[in-house]
Amino acid sequence: MSGAVPTSLGGERPPGDALPVGVPGGGVALRTGTLAVWVGSLRAFPNGFDFVVRVVRGPGRPPTARFEPVPDALPIEVAYGDGRIRRGPSHGAPAVVSRDGRTPITLMELGGSGNSSLWESRYWVHPLPPDGPVTVTVGDPGGPAGVVGLSGAAIRAAAAECERLWPGQDFDEGEGGANWFTVSTG
Repeated sequence: MSGAVPTSLGGERPPGDALPVGVPGGGVALRTGTLAVWVGSLRAFPNGFDFVVRVVRGPGRPPTARFEPVPDALPIEVAYGDGRIRRGPSHGAPAVVSRDGRTPITLMELGGSGNSSLWESRYWVHPLPPDGPVTVTVGDPGGPAGVVGLSGAAIRAAAAECERLWPGQDFDEGEGGANWFTVSTG
């Protein structure tokens, strides 16, 4: 099913009964002598979009026993062309309508993994942006910040192509969750 972008969906997470559509865009947001940050792998859903932030520590940057997740280590901000901005993850705070009638941006980390040199996190953003620019800004604590520009129109167009698997039916989103990984060695 594709068509008009629904506006009545909640924004706390991507809907479980929707298949996402990839969105072109992304790139290197920040590169210093000891740190690189990439933003990309965008996917649109009927009620928002998600993206990956990949952080790589370079030579000369002190290693850590455990690489701190992006929200604790790097400032992150998402801004829409209409002036709405969200700094840092909102940790699933419910979206409320502001006095001007616009829904504030929800920015939530969906999960991540890494080690002392590399970290990847996926972020959820709600609601869909208006047509126009969308920027993701990341910074090096105490250092420079970098920006990746995205297209609100491209995100909205992809969202309109999402397929809802069981439209008009109650879909059980489930409870709880789990993670797993597999390591294969020679």
